[in-house]
Amino acid sequence: MATQKSASLDAPLEMNKPSTITSTPILPDLAEPVTNLQMDYLLYKKSVLTKALFKSKAVVSLLIGAFAGLFYRKFGPYCTPYNFRNGTLEGILNIFHSPFFVQDAFYLVLSTAMIFSATLVAAWLQTNFLRDAAEEVPKHMEQYFGLDLEEYARSAVKSKLRKVPADVKQKVKFMEKHSLVVQYRETPIAFIVQQKESESSFKITGFAVRRVYIKSGILADLLDWAKKQVGPKQSSSVTVYSFETFDIDILRESGFKLLRREPLDSFVLGTLFGITRDTYIYEGSS
Repeated sequence: MATQKSASLDAPLEMNKPSTITSTPILPDLAEPVTNLQMDYLLYKKSVLTKALFKSKAVVSLLIGAFAGLFYRKFGPYCTPYNFRNGTLEGILNIFHSPFFVQDAFYLVLSTAMIFSATLVAAWLQTNFLRDAAEEVPKHMEQYFGLDLEEYARSAVKSKLRKVPADVKQKVKFMEKHSLVVQYRETPIAFIVQQKESESSFKITGFAVRRVYIKSGILADLLDWAKKQVGPKQSSSVTVYSFETFDIDILRESGFKLLRREPLDSFVLGTLFGITRDTYIYEGSS
């Protein structure tokens, strides 16, 4: 089995390694880190969607409305002409000195925290389909990478494929044609896989960027590589979710155009929040 490069996404990069950026296809020693990158990227999407739901106008309005209702219920009775008969300042002091003020204030804070937490948990639960997708990446290796990376990792590949069995050589050549891994300090930080669907079409089936490098725009470099594989009268497509605005902006800047939108099979996400699964396409110049 090929010795795997560092697959941990939590550990910092090894600073004793040269600070160079290199690119290679997915070789057997990169199977585990690439798999981890794909899984982590799906979990990153889950966190992005959870935040998007929680910060949406509908949820914010619901939270404000709930707080206003609770506030009115508990503190409305305090705002009487009798309490404020001698002016605003004295009225506020009368409220503070009420024997039930502390109890009602505690109830308001506790209820608000509970509603806030329940809403956050509900948003988190609605995005669990992405967690499930991340956990199932090892079960769908060919879908993402074009072949079983677990089996691929058992191969020991020397330079220039010398003394390598024919089946392993074929897999390496497949990866050389259909994948790219970007490494910094000899650690994989991003990858892309583009598989051929037909003579005239390709599909980007897997891509991921280590979280700390997402905002660097390295996805644009991965897309440039994918575009170079597309010949005249050919096309390449990629599917993303409508909430992935950062990736979508890079796709558009790279020449990808929206082909179709499909609503998610979820009443909450698809109907109430309008989240869609979007397919973007790049067409090679004729």
